[in-house]
Formats: sequence, C-alpha cells, structure tokens
Amino acid sequence: MKRIERAYWAIGCWLVLALIGYGLQPLVNRSGSADLHRQLLEQALQRSLISEAEEQSILDRQQLLDRYLAANFAGSLYQMVPARLSPHLDPHPRRSVARLDRGTETGLLAGMGVIGAAGVIGKITSSGPGWSLVQLADDPAFVIPFIDEVGRSAIYAGGPNLGRGHPRLRIDPVELLDGMVLRTHGGGGTFPEGLVVGVVSEVRFPFRNSVILLTSTLHHGQEVLVLTPLTKVKTR
Repeated sequence: MKRIERAYWAIGCWLVLALIGYGLQPLVNRSGSADLHRQLLEQALQRSLISEAEEQSILDRQQLLDRYLAANFAGSLYQMVPARLSPHLDPHPRRSVARLDRGTETGLLAGMGVIGAAGVIGKITSSGPGWSLVQLADDPAFVIPFIDEVGRSAIYAGGPNLGRGHPRLRIDPVELLDGMVLRTHGGGGTFPEGLVVGVVSEVRFPFRNSVILLTSTLHHGQEVLVLTPLTKVKTR
C-alpha cells in the first residue's frame, strides 16, 4: 500500500471512530445521569432510615425511663442514665459482653448495673469517654444474689450457654419450680430489689444444674438504663 493510501485509510478509520463515539455519547450521558439519580435516591433513603431509627430510639428510651421511674424500686437510691447497647465480640470465646455508647462523660463507671425493658442486662466492667463495656448476665463470671417468689435467696451465675444461667449456691432453702420468676435481691448496691433476673426453665438435681432462662433481647441492640448510685449530700 502506498503512503498516500495509508494516510487516507488512517483518516477514514479516525472518522468512523469519531462518528461512533459521537453517536454513543447521548447513551453514555443518559447512563451517567441515571447512575447519579440512583445514588441520590439511595442517599435520601439512607438519611430517612437513619432519621426514623433515631426517632424510634428516642421513643424507646423515653418509654423505658417512664416505666422504671413509675416502679416502686426506683426510689431515690439510683439515678438512671439512658444509653444504647450494641453487641460486641470479645476475643475470649467464653466471655459475653456488649458495648454502650456512653461512658465516663456521663459518670458511668465499672461495677454499675445495666437494665433493659425485661430486667437485668449486666454490669459495666470498664468505661472511657463515649463508651462502656458491659459484662452480660450470661457471662460465666457474672454473679448476683437473687430471691424467689416468696423472698428466699440464693446466688445466680451466668453461663455456660448464651442466654442462660444457673443457681450457684443456696443462701435460704430455695426450691425452684418450672416457670418461677427470679428477681434481684437488692444486696451489694448494684441492683435494687425486685428486678427480673430470669425465669426457671429446667429444674435439675443437684440444685446448681438447674437452668435459668434470661431475656431473649440480651444479645440484641437496645435501649438500656445504667443504674448510678446516688451519693447522699452531707449537711452540717
């Protein structure tokens, strides 16, 4: 092929490609516009969902506060600090923990009790600015005194399975029955008397092998209250 023929061939190819590109440009523009429109819709939907979730959290928190403020055991011994509890994976396979979105900036400290709509959730083990770690009630190291339906007391311990616990030790001659509701004893200063610990689901022998079923929401995100003991003001 001669040089001039090769030049004409190159110019012709360039023109064909230019025409093809010009013809496809509206399609590309329309596709890009559709993608942008879709992104804007998704962002608006996400903002709407976030706003609805925040409004629902505020409503749940207020209902929880109203419920416990009206209860007799609230009394004047504790201040209730609302917080959001979220599941948290601990590196240790046997630990059962969760995380709060509040911490030392609101006075939350290790040892404070955490309660939810169904009763006892756990205890704070550590805290910092904007966060607290909670030892859940089914953690094997979680231990509190409880009372049965007639006021006899024993010691509750968490685990070994998620969502469950067991009676560790009798203090009084407690006799467990299927379906019996167990409540906090009130000793130790972490929880007031009368909060639901769990329900007896299996009575076994020996006593410590019986199974106590905890709240089904224990490992779900939820609004909770932290019980911060009130200190008495000294007067002269």
